[in-house]
Amino acid sequence: MITLHIRGSLPQELLNTFLERAPASARQDVMRLVGLTIGANTSSAPSSFRDRARAYWVHRLSAAKASNDRSRFARKVGSIGPWFLWGVDSDWLMEQLLDALAGGYAPNDLYTVIGGLAKLGDDKIDRVVEVIEALATSESYNRYAFMVQPAELRKILSAGKKSGFEQTRSRVERIVNVLAAKGEDSFLDLLE
Repeated sequence: MITLHIRGSLPQELLNTFLERAPASARQDVMRLVGLTIGANTSSAPSSFRDRARAYWVHRLSAAKASNDRSRFARKVGSIGPWFLWGVDSDWLMEQLLDALAGGYAPNDLYTVIGGLAKLGDDKIDRVVEVIEALATSESYNRYAFMVQPAELRKILSAGKKSGFEQTRSRVERIVNVLAAKGEDSFLDLLE
């Protein structure tokens, strides 16, 4: 169904019916396909498909943020995590993740998100640290969530500590303190 929508050949009323009636697992699978389409190699998928997939994501995120029934959208919006594996533009993806977190939604797969963020270059460290701060302060995660990628998280925080921007360095301190308050104190040495 979503493939037809992305290709521009599905009437909107059929898509709306699907979104109203489909089980959560089917809607979550749709978001995985949307992420794969957004990250598709330019030679394998026309840009119009990626544009429609992006528009679908933005529309569904807006609907999720406006909804009173957060549980209806949580797993679907949380499907953004694996997108870090699929070649989605990192700047756009970090912006979308920050928007989702600000709306009270969190990725289902923090392991993949932190791993993906750790692979981004130092030229993106300020934005990466901003995303890590939003993840660390999210009520969706406890200390154990941040213990699964200690080397990658330390790499990000260490690079952020060396940033030329005071705001990024302050964010690193806040992240370390928030994690320590949650019981994850293995990064306290970064405050020295």
